[in-house]
Amino acid sequence: MKPFRLFVVTVIIVCLFYFIINYYKTKNDFDMIVEFSDLIVSLEIFYKVNNKYPDKIELLIPKYLSKKPALPLDYTYYCENGKDYMLYYKYERTFLRENIFYVTYQASRKTWIIEELP
Repeated sequence: MKPFRLFVVTVIIVCLFYFIINYYKTKNDFDMIVEFSDLIVSLEIFYKVNNKYPDKIELLIPKYLSKKPALPLDYTYYCENGKDYMLYYKYERTFLRENIFYVTYQASRKTWIIEELP
């Protein structure tokens, strides 16, 4: 009976560890999107004033944004004819299995899209 108890305790500890790690990773994913909020607000203010989005992020500094956001992941800003823009980044999460996500914000939709790549 003792080996079975040890097995059950081990399984419970591994499951708890997995859920704790997954909770913090999910929290970090959300924090990453929140980090973009200052940038998005600055882009929208720029648009209200100039009736177009900037061609590059650096044009926001220092009037609309104090400095370029120091985000932990490389991101790409793409502006299309000054009327729409996209922010996107790709990141990997590896715990028990490898996950690759592609995260996009599109100004015209005002929404985030998070896709898991196969």
